[in-house]
Amino acid sequence: MEEGIENALNLVVLTTERSGNMKKELKQTICETVSKLRNFFVKLKNNCDVKSSKISELEAEVSKVRKREDALFRGLG
Repeated sequence: MEEGIENALNLVVLTTERSGNMKKELKQTICETVSKLRNFFVKLKNNCDVKSSKISELEAEVSKVRKREDALFRGLG
Protein backbone atom coordinates (compact mmCIF):
# COMPACT_ATOMS: atom_id res chain seq x y z
CA MET A 1 0.00 0.00 0.00
CA GLU A 2 2.81 2.44 0.89
CA GLU A 3 4.43 1.89 -2.48
CA GLY A 4 1.13 2.54 -4.27
CA ILE A 5 0.62 5.82 -2.45
CA GLU A 6 4.20 6.91 -3.14
CA ASN A 7 3.85 5.99 -6.83
CA ALA A 8 0.61 7.95 -7.12
CA LEU A 9 2.16 11.03 -5.50
CA ASN A 10 5.23 10.76 -7.71
CA LEU A 11 2.97 10.56 -10.77
CA VAL A 12 1.17 13.74 -9.71
CA VAL A 13 4.50 15.58 -9.34
CA LEU A 14 5.83 14.18 -12.62
CA THR A 15 2.66 15.16 -14.48
CA THR A 16 2.88 18.64 -13.00
CA GLU A 17 6.52 18.99 -14.06
CA ARG A 18 5.74 17.86 -17.62
CA SER A 19 2.79 20.17 -18.06
CA GLY A 20 3.84 23.22 -20.03
CA ASN A 21 0.45 24.92 -19.82
CA MET A 22 0.23 25.01 -16.04
CA LYS A 23 0.97 28.24 -14.19
CA LYS A 24 4.03 28.26 -11.95
CA GLU A 25 1.90 29.08 -8.88
CA LEU A 26 -0.35 26.10 -9.51
CA LYS A 27 2.64 23.78 -9.93
CA GLN A 28 4.07 25.07 -6.66
CA THR A 29 0.75 24.55 -4.88
CA ILE A 30 0.50 20.99 -6.19
CA CYS A 31 4.07 20.19 -5.09
CA GLU A 32 3.42 21.65 -1.63
CA THR A 33 0.21 19.65 -1.33
CA VAL A 34 1.99 16.44 -2.36
CA SER A 35 4.63 17.15 0.27
CA LYS A 36 1.94 17.63 2.92
CA LEU A 37 0.28 14.38 1.83
CA ARG A 38 3.59 12.51 2.11
CA ASN A 39 4.08 13.87 5.63
CA PHE A 40 0.52 12.95 6.53
CA PHE A 41 0.96 9.37 5.28
CA VAL A 42 4.23 9.00 7.23
CA LYS A 43 2.51 10.16 10.42
CA LEU A 44 -0.45 7.89 9.72
CA LYS A 45 1.83 4.89 9.19
CA ASN A 46 3.76 5.65 12.37
CA ASN A 47 0.50 5.97 14.27
CA CYS A 48 -0.68 2.61 12.92
CA ASP A 49 2.65 0.99 13.82
CA VAL A 50 2.41 2.28 17.39
CA LYS A 51 -1.17 1.06 17.73
CA SER A 52 -0.30 -2.35 16.25
CA SER A 53 2.54 -2.67 18.73
CA LYS A 54 0.23 -1.77 21.60
CA ILE A 55 -2.34 -4.32 20.41
CA SER A 56 0.37 -7.01 20.35
CA GLU A 57 1.40 -6.09 23.89
CA LEU A 58 -2.19 -6.28 25.09
CA GLU A 59 -2.75 -9.62 23.35
CA ALA A 60 0.33 -11.01 25.08
CA GLU A 61 -0.92 -9.73 28.43
CA VAL A 62 -4.36 -11.29 27.86
CA SER A 63 -2.67 -14.58 27.01
CA LYS A 64 -0.69 -14.49 30.28
CA VAL A 65 -3.83 -13.76 32.30
CA ARG A 66 -5.70 -16.61 30.62
CA LYS A 67 -2.85 -19.02 31.40
CA ARG A 68 -2.92 -17.94 35.04
CA GLU A 69 -6.70 -18.40 35.15
CA ASP A 70 -6.41 -21.86 33.61
CA ALA A 71 -3.77 -22.83 36.17
CA LEU A 72 -5.96 -21.56 39.02
CA PHE A 73 -9.04 -23.39 37.78
CA ARG A 74 -7.07 -26.62 37.34
CA GLY A 75 -5.85 -26.26 40.90
CA LEU A 76 -9.41 -25.91 42.17
CA GLY A 77 -10.68 -28.88 40.23
